[in-house]
Amino acid sequence: MAANNNNEHLSQAGQNLLRILIASYFIAVAVGLISGTDATPLANAYLPPEPAALIGRSAFFILGYLVLTGIWPRPAAMLLGIIMFWSSFILHFGPQATGSLSDFWRDLALVGALMLTYVRLSPLGFRRGAMISWGSGNQKAGSEQIQPRRVHIAQTSNVTRLPISPDNAASISRTENMFRDDLEEMLAS
Repeated sequence: MAANNNNEHLSQAGQNLLRILIASYFIAVAVGLISGTDATPLANAYLPPEPAALIGRSAFFILGYLVLTGIWPRPAAMLLGIIMFWSSFILHFGPQATGSLSDFWRDLALVGALMLTYVRLSPLGFRRGAMISWGSGNQKAGSEQIQPRRVHIAQTSNVTRLPISPDNAASISRTENMFRDDLEEMLAS
């Protein structure tokens, strides 16, 4: 059991490192530290060049940041992958194509690696990988759900029970109820 638990933590740590590496690539492209495909070619179809570059780089930065921090990781990764694929396709095979199959292949491999990091994660894996927790503060990641156990009280057999006839039961219940007697006295006076 302990070996399996250690492998699970190593797997989670490996996936976190991959997520950070891939997201850092997108953020570095967005801020201009390295060259690579950003969302500018996709935005150029709808906007002038300067706003398209700003929108394209901003989209990569925001989505890369969401993937990096683990905030909505699957939707952010999926949207980032779709934008990356179409931007790369337009850049390399669109109207003003560069025709660079190797650059398109690099971008496609990056999209595949991005998607692969989220294939096997469970909801618990997402919570462990997130830098910001959206759940309640009193829960710990990895804690097991607590199942209360039933407590069975054994009945004692040394209690003596006397049989009571229905006539005696009515008289006993009337005399033993002190609140009813007090109520009857209050109402009578």
